[in-house]
Amino acid sequence: MICQSIKREQWVDKLRSQLLKVPYVHTVFTLPHQLNSLARNNESVIYSLIMKVAWMTIKAIGDKSAYTPGMISILHTFGSDLKYHIHVHALVTFGGFSQDGAWIYPMDKHKLDKYRSICASYKAIFIKGLRQLYKSGKITYHQDFEVLISDVENIRWVVHSTRPTMDTKVIEDYLAKYINRIAVSNKRLDYIQDSQKVILLHNDYKNQQAGQVAPKAYKIMEPLVAIDQILQHVLPPYFQKSRRYGIHNSSSRLKAGIPNAVKRNSQTIRTVFEIINELMKLNPYKCEKCHSDNHQTEDIKPDKTWILTHINGPIPRPPPATKVLEKSKPI
Repeated sequence: MICQSIKREQWVDKLRSQLLKVPYVHTVFTLPHQLNSLARNNESVIYSLIMKVAWMTIKAIGDKSAYTPGMISILHTFGSDLKYHIHVHALVTFGGFSQDGAWIYPMDKHKLDKYRSICASYKAIFIKGLRQLYKSGKITYHQDFEVLISDVENIRWVVHSTRPTMDTKVIEDYLAKYINRIAVSNKRLDYIQDSQKVILLHNDYKNQQAGQVAPKAYKIMEPLVAIDQILQHVLPPYFQKSRRYGIHNSSSRLKAGIPNAVKRNSQTIRTVFEIINELMKLNPYKCEKCHSDNHQTEDIKPDKTWILTHINGPIPRPPPATKVLEKSKPI
């Protein structure tokens, strides 16, 4: 747990040093549950597609006002109750740089774009990319593909977006919590020996009231079901679940021209103190025999003459090299 905490703090510090002194918007792109079966059979392709389409949707908004935004996104495949729920969390700059280096804000001062417009654009771009992947043979589906497309075309795709803010600490900590571990932590899981059941503590969003924290609920599962619920969220090998786009992309040409006035200071010093504080929380070393922690630490330097002093007799030599016998020639 301590190592996870240190990694989380390091990731947060790295993220904060990359963010700019501009307003940000927390945007969540959700994949309709009708596509869950397709995603299970084509995980890497569908996961990459939703992350790419999320950026293309944001970029399309910037193109309307002729600016290039920045986005840092993380893929989630799970809800609090471990259900298969594919969505992308994104930190999006509220505005972006024009070609001449000027910062341009969106036309609406409270949101990136109209809600219906963002949802419609997200759906159209995703379905177009999905058709291209299916025609090229990069994804497979065991049922009628056109029927599936028809089903998702007739529903509204959900893109939740908050108001712009300069205070991004809450969402930074939220993203960091999920970037360094799997879908569920040990403290939310419990095993009841008597009934041989696994109990999961989760947030009950269905019964959440507006403006209040979601109440807690328990989900009781068989052990094998619990294992299956957790393993379904293990990402494909080498899949990059955190990605950066636009002016936050390391290869972006605009990134080199970002003025220092909008750059944030690094949090390296804070990271060092966080690591020291975590290490100080460790229990002191205790003797394995007497269990006492009353001890002293002494630095013992290596003694180069130790071998000659404590080992009697000459140092054995390696065995002689064996000669390679020549093959006998036939008479």
